[in-house]
Amino acid sequence: HYTGMFAVIFPENAMPAADNQLAGGWLGVPLSLTISVLIAMALLVVGLDMKVRKMLHQEAHQQAEKLQQMAFVDQASQLPNRSALEQALLKAMVVDQDAKQGFALLYLSMQNYRDIEDQLSDQDMSELATHLGILSQPGDFLARYASNSFVLMISNPKASRLENINKRLEILAYQVQPGGHSIDWRAGFSRYPHDGSSSRSLIRKAMANAQPLGNQLDTQPSELAIPAT
Repeated sequence: HYTGMFAVIFPENAMPAADNQLAGGWLGVPLSLTISVLIAMALLVVGLDMKVRKMLHQEAHQQAEKLQQMAFVDQASQLPNRSALEQALLKAMVVDQDAKQGFALLYLSMQNYRDIEDQLSDQDMSELATHLGILSQPGDFLARYASNSFVLMISNPKASRLENINKRLEILAYQVQPGGHSIDWRAGFSRYPHDGSSSRSLIRKAMANAQPLGNQLDTQPSELAIPAT
C-alpha cells in the first residue's frame, strides 16, 4: 500500500477532493464493535471459569463430608462408630483433667445378634438407634461400638441419673423389638477415672460388668481400676 503511494506522482499544488478523505467514523465504529465483542467474550470466559471453580469447590467439599461420614458414622444405624467414640472419649478425658467431674460408660450388647442379623434391615437398626437415643441427654455420646453392641458415654454420672438409666433399660428389654425380633440384651457400667484411665480399659470394665437386662446392674465404681493398656 505504502509502496504504491510512494510511486504515485501528483501534479504540483494538486489537492485531493473533499469527498476523497477517510471519515473518522469509518474506522472507529468497527473498531469499537470489535473491542466490545472481545471484552464481552473475556467477561464470559471469566464468569464461566468462576462458576466452574465454585462447582468444583462444592463437589470437593461434599466429597470430603462423605468421606468424613464414612470414616466416623455407622451406615446402618447412622450413629457415630467406634472411631468416633474413641475420639470422644479422649476429648472427654482431656476436658476432665480440669473439670474433675468424671463420666460413665454404658455398654449394651445384643447377645443373640447372630441369630437375627440376617432379618434386621438398616431401617430396623436405625429405629433401634432412635430408641437407644432416649437414654441420652445433652452432653452424652451414643455410638455403635460393634455390629452387636453400643456404648453410651454419660457426661453426668450422678447416682440418680444412672439409676434412671437402669430403669429405662428394663423397659427397653421388653418394648424394643426391631423387625419384630426380641433381643437378649446385656448391659454394664464403668466410670472414669475409677474403673480405668484409657478408653480401652473403661470399655473392658463395662463389658466385664455386663449382665442380662432385668437384673440389678452395678452402677457403682469398682474399688480397683483396671490398668491402662
